[in-house]
Amino acid sequence: MSSPSGVQKVPIRFVPTRAAPNLPDRSDHREGKVNWWSLLLLTRMHLFPMGSDLCIAPCIWGLLMAAHHIDFQPTNRVFWMLALWSFEQTVEHSAGCVLNDIFDRDVDGLVERSSGRPLVTGAVPLRQAVYLALFLHGIILGILGFCGIPTLCAGLVGIVFFGWPYPLMKRWTNWPQAWLGLTFGWGIMKGWLSLDADHYDTCVIAMLWCGNTCWTIVYDTIYACQDRKDDVRAGVKSTAVLFGERVRTVLSLFATVFVACLFLAGVANEHGLWYFVVSVGGASCHLIWQLYTINFENRDDCKRKFKSNGTLGLIVSLGLLCDYLL
Repeated sequence: MSSPSGVQKVPIRFVPTRAAPNLPDRSDHREGKVNWWSLLLLTRMHLFPMGSDLCIAPCIWGLLMAAHHIDFQPTNRVFWMLALWSFEQTVEHSAGCVLNDIFDRDVDGLVERSSGRPLVTGAVPLRQAVYLALFLHGIILGILGFCGIPTLCAGLVGIVFFGWPYPLMKRWTNWPQAWLGLTFGWGIMKGWLSLDADHYDTCVIAMLWCGNTCWTIVYDTIYACQDRKDDVRAGVKSTAVLFGERVRTVLSLFATVFVACLFLAGVANEHGLWYFVVSVGGASCHLIWQLYTINFENRDDCKRKFKSNGTLGLIVSLGLLCDYLL
């Protein structure tokens, strides 16, 4: 389409003002050389625990709710599983980031914040990114298999039906944040089944999954507010764009549903005072602080509030752990 003056309009592509460190030239790609730092950037491991902590939290919640549900002993097995799932979910988050960048390599250049990513700048060729994604998925499948057949089956469902389609959701729907919530929340099922595949409570898991989805909509909409103007120009869909000026009000509603689901899941799973005071009460206070103080027009503040949700996830986990041990 041309403008009235006859000059063809083209999308704005951001060019990073500073090159990523250690970027190889094109000749390196032809020779098959690997830029390990750029591959690390692709996995977002240089930002750890940001992002990974939000992926870990639902899995930990499912595990600790299962431990409380059946009064699981010995406790050292629970701590071992906590460490194992923290590692597995970190790898899964990295795999998701690589997969997301593969699908978004033509869109990321239109968004200022993502214009310096390795696949956009050419620091990592597509073939190496695919190999990295396959390698990370191999680690994930190995851990899932170690946890037993029910956990492996649940993990495969999460990867195939939730994880893999997620990068395409911002092209298909205004609600990619909700799909991310379903994806991350599936970790609740994996965590529970890895400890006890015979006595799982569908009602508790469903309420916690619903609550986690609402929480994800809150923090990922905050994250997406960093790029609202660029997303509109690039044609990228998100709840940040959809909610517009009503974003604080709408996110407050989702935060309320999240806290309500935490409360109801605790009642259904017969949790004690530690859970309701620390997990439910702590999450409520944290969300009130977030949504009351955030400036949605300030990118730095949006990033700070997004990162703070890792603390919220830890608060809920701490309440669950205290309730199980004490």
